[in-house]
Amino acid sequence: MRAQSWAGAQLVRAFCRRRGIEDARMQNFCEYIEQLATSTDVTAWDSRASQLEVAGLGDPLPLELERVQSLREIVENVHAISASQIYGAWVPEQAAAHLRAAAGIAGIDLHDRPLLQVLSGHDPQAHGWGDPIDADTLRRWRSAT
Repeated sequence: MRAQSWAGAQLVRAFCRRRGIEDARMQNFCEYIEQLATSTDVTAWDSRASQLEVAGLGDPLPLELERVQSLREIVENVHAISASQIYGAWVPEQAAAHLRAAAGIAGIDLHDRPLLQVLSGHDPQAHGWGDPIDADTLRRWRSAT
C-alpha cells in the first residue's frame, strides 16, 4: 500500500505537469498521499484527508480544477489505492486496479517507468502495508522518479 500510494502520487504529479497544472491544492494532495509511506499511524494519516481541499474522496474539486478532464478521476483512484484497503482485509488486486487506472489516466505504463523500482522495492508483508519506509528507501524512491 505504501509503495503503490507513493507511486500513485507520482502519477498525479506527472498528470499535472503534462497539463500545466500548478496548484497548491494538488501539491498538498500529492504530499499527503506520499506521507503514507512514512506514517506510523495509518488511521491518523487517513483522518487528515478531511482537511484537504482536494482529497480524492468523491467530493467535487474546486471549480477551476473540476474543469480539467480526468483530474477528479485520477485523484480519486490514487486515494482509493489506500482507502480501499484501510479498514478491511487486504485485497491486493483491488489496490492494484486503482493504481493501474491512475496510470492509464496519466498515460504512463508502470512497467516502462522508474516507478517500477518503487513498486518492486517494498515488502508489503502479510497485511499489505509493510513497515513505514525508512529515509534511505524514500531517497531511492525520489531519485527513481
